[in-house]
Amino acid sequence: MAASVGRKAFSVFPTNLIKFYDYFAIRTIVPKGPKRWKFAVAKQLYKKREQAGPERERHRSEWVNWNYDAELFAFGQRLEERFKEETLRAAFTEKSFVERETEQLRSLGVVKEDGPVSQQHNGELAEQGRHVASRYVKGFLRYHYPALPEEAITALHDHLLSEAVLHHVASNLGLRDLIRCNELPASEETLVHAFLAVIGALVKDTGEKSAHVFVQDFVLTKLIGKEINELWTVRDPMGLLTKLLRGQGKEAPEARLLRQTGSGTVMAVFHIGVYSAKRLLGQAPGETLLIAEEMAARDALRRVFGTQEWRPPMQFGAKGRHVPIDLDKVNPTIEDYTSGRYRISI
Repeated sequence: MAASVGRKAFSVFPTNLIKFYDYFAIRTIVPKGPKRWKFAVAKQLYKKREQAGPERERHRSEWVNWNYDAELFAFGQRLEERFKEETLRAAFTEKSFVERETEQLRSLGVVKEDGPVSQQHNGELAEQGRHVASRYVKGFLRYHYPALPEEAITALHDHLLSEAVLHHVASNLGLRDLIRCNELPASEETLVHAFLAVIGALVKDTGEKSAHVFVQDFVLTKLIGKEINELWTVRDPMGLLTKLLRGQGKEAPEARLLRQTGSGTVMAVFHIGVYSAKRLLGQAPGETLLIAEEMAARDALRRVFGTQEWRPPMQFGAKGRHVPIDLDKVNPTIEDYTSGRYRISI
């Protein structure tokens, strides 16, 4: 009788013993809410993380999914430039990296002590890139500011090719992970050196015209939103204006008070105009008479050199590609203007 009942029970329920046990097992209802053990475990893990210290900085090449050849190809595609792989590889290879690799090969006996080095570094490419970028930046600025003294052109050029500006451009282009050097992370100087080497690689593979377009798109556009007159510092604007007028055969400048308000209070404003032969050259407000006179003289210099705030912007993009730039032309210096060798419209 008992055997027949057992056979009947196994015939009704699943034959699998685990399913049969799960069907008849008493299920425990776990109450919802925070678990007390989770806080203690998280606290211990946090303490161990603090004891271990911060994780060391690792180069991108140490990760499993790193493919340097694919990264070089992707870099050229992002810039829409046709680099040769060996040229681009050399542009991202620092001299310190070549020396380290050569020393390791010589220690293993692969390369003789006086044997030639097969790898190339980016020294020559960087020098060529700096030369091409420097000439084009000055030519581009001289085209858009033909009356600006050469001292101001040099000041703008030095700002654009400064380490801070080029480091910002190189970092945003993703050069940090592609550079092969002994530093980790790569220093600002190394990033700038590699960026200039990329320009040199463009000159070598595709010609100077492509390098000029590259410099225009990524370096010269850093002047957008910048005040040109703040990048070139004139210590004595009234004195310079006086010398310019004297060299051009004009009368000396004269400052006149046009209007004022709130004099004798902390909110005083004085509006000064600078005249020469009863002709208004510039005007500006200021908190004091001296400040207003200096700002008016600066406004007059902006009008003379063609750097007013309302002047047409520089041409970039499609229009900038067809700008006729003379790379050998040089703007007159301040000495040329003040001595009268060059005439300027005042």
